[in-house]
Amino acid sequence: MTTDGQTSPAIYSNTSEINFELNIEPIKGLKIQLTANRTDNHSRQIQFMYDDMPTSLAGSYTKTHCAIRTALTSAGNAADGYNNAPFNQFLGNIPVIAARYEAQYAGLSYPTTGFMSDNPYAGMPFNTEIGQARRTGSDILIPAFIAAYTGTDAATQYLDPFPSLSQILPNWRITYDGLINLGNLRNIFKAFTLTHAYQCTYTVGSYSSYLNWISADGSNIGFTLDELTGEAENRGKNAPERPSPAIPSRGRLGIVLCFAGAVCLALYGTLLLLRPAAAERLSESSTVTLDGSGLLLLVFVLLMAAGAALIFRKK
Repeated sequence: MTTDGQTSPAIYSNTSEINFELNIEPIKGLKIQLTANRTDNHSRQIQFMYDDMPTSLAGSYTKTHCAIRTALTSAGNAADGYNNAPFNQFLGNIPVIAARYEAQYAGLSYPTTGFMSDNPYAGMPFNTEIGQARRTGSDILIPAFIAAYTGTDAATQYLDPFPSLSQILPNWRITYDGLINLGNLRNIFKAFTLTHAYQCTYTVGSYSSYLNWISADGSNIGFTLDELTGEAENRGKNAPERPSPAIPSRGRLGIVLCFAGAVCLALYGTLLLLRPAAAERLSESSTVTLDGSGLLLLVFVLLMAAGAALIFRKK
């Protein structure tokens, strides 16, 4: 441990994972489940055998997120170069985020250690004319991307690529099985449950820092050789969105059909409970009957089935 030939760096690892789950039932049969997660894996590697003991960071990060505000936005088509509003907003967010990011350096001075020790700007106040935040760097693109596809304002979007616990957003699962009690549906179906679920995560698959990175003020902002950047170079960033059922463009029609069928069933069941005679006359108005209940129930169910088929239909 004390010999000069020791070449193995000191490594410190830490993993934190927090999960939340909330189940509520505001009315009988309607169940809502909210889930949230934040997992942060990171390690610090210190090369103590070299001068200044250079330190590098690595790890991964994931948290539950919500981007449903842009989930139904059209992705465009090949004719217009897949032009769409969220991507255009993403491009517009870049200069806003860059300006906010560079504002963090106001009043700071360039380091005097590491690769900056012999630099003529060492110790001088930060100046954007000497170097700016790279517009294609992960420190700029990540918050600009999240703001665009989450539907938040770039002026208030958090800049940290590893947000704190207060920034996690819940996913949900909603089920309702009360329709089985309407009319004679219990005699037709063994179970009748409407389900909607939404899952979205923000994930940094892996990241590693620049070995020559120097902190500007002891925090997570600093400098690398020839580039102004943050502490870590993020790799594999993504925000996969998996609504369940999936909601592509054609899924909008499916959602409308499912909703229309469910509403018609609910209205018919309510009418059957409150005005049995009126419901019977409405049922008998069908030119085709099905076990004495008319064609209406079948039409409503077929609407929902057609909607579900469109939602789950593969590309």
